[in-house]
Amino acid sequence: MWLVTATWAGAVLGEACWHEGLTAAVPTRSGLTALGVVSALALSRRKVSFLAAALCALSTLLAFSAGARWQAQAAGSVRVGGAVQGVVDRDPSFTRFGPMLTVRIMGTGSGGALVGVRCPPDTPTPSVGAVVRVTGVLRAVDARDREGRAVARRGIVAFMTARRVEEVGWQGGAIGWLRRVRARLGKAIDAHVAGDGGALLSGVLLGDRTKLAGTRLEEDFRALGLSHLVAVSGDHLAIVAAAASWVASSAGAGRRGRAAIGMAAGAAFTVLTGFQASAIRATLMLAAVCGAAFVQRRASAPGGLGVAVLAMVMASPWAVFDVGLQLSALAVVGLILLSPLVGVWIAAALPLPAWLRRSLGATLAAQAVTLPVVAGTFNLVSLAAPLANVAIVPLFAPSIVMGLLGAVSVMVAPPVEGLLLRCSAVPLAVAAGIAHWMAELPAASVPVGWNGTVVGAVCACALGVLWLTWPMPRTAFRARVAASAFAVACLAMGIGAAPGRGARIIVLDVGQGDAILVGDRGQWMLVDLGPKARSLRAALGRHGVRRLDVVVLTHDHADHTGGMGGLSGAVAVGWIGVPAVAEDTWQQERTLSEGLTPRGRVGWRELRAGQRWRIGRVEVDVLWPDGPDDSLSTNDTSVVLQVKTGAVSAVLTGDAEARPQEEMSRDGRLTEVDVLKVPHHGSANGLTDTGADLWHPRLAVISVGEGNRFGHPASATLRRLRRIGAAIARTDQGGDVELITDGRGFRVRRHAGLLACETIRVARADHAHQGMNAAVESGARRRSLSREKCHGRRVVGGSEAGLPHIRSGRTAARTRGPPPPPTCVRGSGPGFQLQRL
Repeated sequence: MWLVTATWAGAVLGEACWHEGLTAAVPTRSGLTALGVVSALALSRRKVSFLAAALCALSTLLAFSAGARWQAQAAGSVRVGGAVQGVVDRDPSFTRFGPMLTVRIMGTGSGGALVGVRCPPDTPTPSVGAVVRVTGVLRAVDARDREGRAVARRGIVAFMTARRVEEVGWQGGAIGWLRRVRARLGKAIDAHVAGDGGALLSGVLLGDRTKLAGTRLEEDFRALGLSHLVAVSGDHLAIVAAAASWVASSAGAGRRGRAAIGMAAGAAFTVLTGFQASAIRATLMLAAVCGAAFVQRRASAPGGLGVAVLAMVMASPWAVFDVGLQLSALAVVGLILLSPLVGVWIAAALPLPAWLRRSLGATLAAQAVTLPVVAGTFNLVSLAAPLANVAIVPLFAPSIVMGLLGAVSVMVAPPVEGLLLRCSAVPLAVAAGIAHWMAELPAASVPVGWNGTVVGAVCACALGVLWLTWPMPRTAFRARVAASAFAVACLAMGIGAAPGRGARIIVLDVGQGDAILVGDRGQWMLVDLGPKARSLRAALGRHGVRRLDVVVLTHDHADHTGGMGGLSGAVAVGWIGVPAVAEDTWQQERTLSEGLTPRGRVGWRELRAGQRWRIGRVEVDVLWPDGPDDSLSTNDTSVVLQVKTGAVSAVLTGDAEARPQEEMSRDGRLTEVDVLKVPHHGSANGLTDTGADLWHPRLAVISVGEGNRFGHPASATLRRLRRIGAAIARTDQGGDVELITDGRGFRVRRHAGLLACETIRVARADHAHQGMNAAVESGARRRSLSREKCHGRRVVGGSEAGLPHIRSGRTAARTRGPPPPPTCVRGSGPGFQLQRL
């Protein structure tokens, strides 16, 4: 296991060296982590330090070579041209624009390279193992940015937008035969089993999770910590190997014969289920354990895990970035090292049956060890996972056994295949029903905004101390105190933080998309959901949100609705509002919203101008749209909201462009506001001159992703905002932008990472100062804004005549009259004052 740790660290360092260069990789987080691991090994295990260092160096070289090979394949794929022939290597994913295939190129200079192919929407989806000929536009992956680097780690070198996809045959050899069998079994399951039971049966029997993708069931399983049940792993292979060994034993095979048949069955099942990383790890571990029978040695679970992971990393160094492999390996480590200890503590604290103690101990140990990866990857912590695993895991074993019998009957006895497959799906349908019910329980899971690296370091240190000290419960009282403390911690996490003082408007940093929280007195409204479920959960977790009274989807674009799955199992929702326009079906969002409330389906309402509701003391008015209008573009159907508390007002515009702004201006709905959420992420066709002049905000907030490919925000929009003297805050530069108001003024906090990086206080101008500005500006707008840089209560810098950009500090193009002498008393004094705290 020590050698595996060193090899893993070397693979991480080698990939970083390839991507960032040797001199830049070592000071980075990956490089420092790898070097720290190797140094710790050298200090703690001197006997294996030289071998560990050698393996670390070797895996570093192999990972660097894998990057060079990827780069050569990416360059070669561009020379292929617009026609590609290859084998479908993985199950397809489905997007709004059509199915996405992963094709391994055949017969070219880039043979073996993986290409992502976006198929036309009406294209029949080929099965894994099918040989396809694809014609379209090919572009190489740019691994210099974060998303491109993540794609490269999966081995994909290029993407193609296909005009035509033609199936021309099947892959040859034993692997091709098994994949044809898999396709036939998939068709049999589709023909005989429907609903959640059929989707789960395809997942556990064939490793095909396409029917689960984007569904409520998938989100419920993730929220309950049950995703491992539909990712083929050691549990599945153990059942398959045990069934095969039992058959061999019934036929009179000896110990070595049973071991050989079990290994062969496990390997065939791994191929059948699509070569998932967790399944390959389990197969190699099974081979190591069964191999002990051939050499008359005692089987060792830690040794088998070490051999399996070491072989995988050496064969494919970038496998260390596969989340499935990480979770699978860490879960086994938890089961081996911590499960017995947790079981002893549970036995001392609670009088439970032995099987229940073992099940709870295994679940808690695996969850504790995998917590850093789960929290950092999915931004979700499941509080109901122990109970869900105890209730649902036993239902999968009989389903897998009956499913295997059904698979055999498909090949040799078709008349009974339907009966066996339907019987195998019954326990899975029951499991799905239990999962739906448990996911709707309050605080079944909670969103977290934790930094994965920080959580990983803390958990690693805590688990290391626990493993080294190995504390045993000396008395039942101590065990019960520990159990009570654990329960209280879970309860506190489920309840969340107490609501802060004052109303809040928080423009969340969710990448290239919109998500805005409006809250007061413990009530919350969320306007748009961002592009991804994970980024939305992370944002909600940062602010301790556990319930949303209202969710508003401004319009039907993926960068505003793509995070819908992030709500399922994480927060409860009161009702959802959508624009009252024609041809917006919202079908996918409605399906995902079924699990957002414990009492049936969540309510949906159509929003139109004139409607009003409250969030605490905050008044919310709908300014747009007026009603259904087929002539509106999707962006122009955006719901435009004005939120107001006391004398402070803000407008949330979605992606509303020129036409809504012109029509609202003619009706007098565009009035002066304090804060404007800039339309369409600051694009050139978002905010118009009319909107800028009539809204005339003190602060303009742009929700935009860092380094986005659209070039948002546009320079023309920034110039327009500076012309009217608006301060500018951007989520790509400062993280979440939080406005806190008491109804008379507001403070602005910008968050970056775990801490707020800047706090500014804004106080409302009095009538005397407005009169002064009116005299100076000759009838121009009667507001002024000054900015002071304070250190304690002493003025460090003076005020500026123009309103500066919050981040760059540059003075706006259109200056205002000079403000009165600055004071450093926070929240007081004439004029609007921005003070850095």
